[in-house]
Amino acid sequence: MRGNRISGGGWEVVETDLAEVHTDAAGTFALTLPTPDDLGGAHPIHARAADGAEASFAYTITPSVRLASPAVVEPGGDVTVVLKGVGWTETANIYTVLLNNGYLGYGCGFNSQGDVTIHLKAPGQEGVHFLSFYPAIYQGEVTGPGAPPTPDANATYLQVPMLHAEDHPGKRLPAMHLAFEVRAP
Repeated sequence: MRGNRISGGGWEVVETDLAEVHTDAAGTFALTLPTPDDLGGAHPIHARAADGAEASFAYTITPSVRLASPAVVEPGGDVTVVLKGVGWTETANIYTVLLNNGYLGYGCGFNSQGDVTIHLKAPGQEGVHFLSFYPAIYQGEVTGPGAPPTPDANATYLQVPMLHAEDHPGKRLPAMHLAFEVRAP
């Protein structure tokens, strides 16, 4: 998928050639590809022969932590976390950020092709601190018994951490937990 949710321009499916292969006499081939640096979720992979024959399968990119630095930081120092493979759908587009179980906000991955870079200032209190990243729902409509009477419920019911996989209506997405130490120089 290419596009974004901010400009209102929408998105589209874009195919990319990954490789060209030649088969052996039996018509088979083997190919090893690195995981593309791209949005999370299922990506259809198609093998197309010159005679028109085609085979397809889905390759899933799962969100992960690519960088968390530094492991030890002084009070007020910079902490950087990079998530890779964040998805593009309303239920896979954002990860919420919690510091010591306190909600800080969220980061979106669609406009950056699955990358979310988070820059934080370390707390002033020395000791071990915990960062947690939970999937959430970017936008949608809250319906059913007890649903809010307002047409835009995002601020209260959406864009908040889904603390358990069963809470999240989309694909099973990982929660990620990190720790760093704040220590005076």
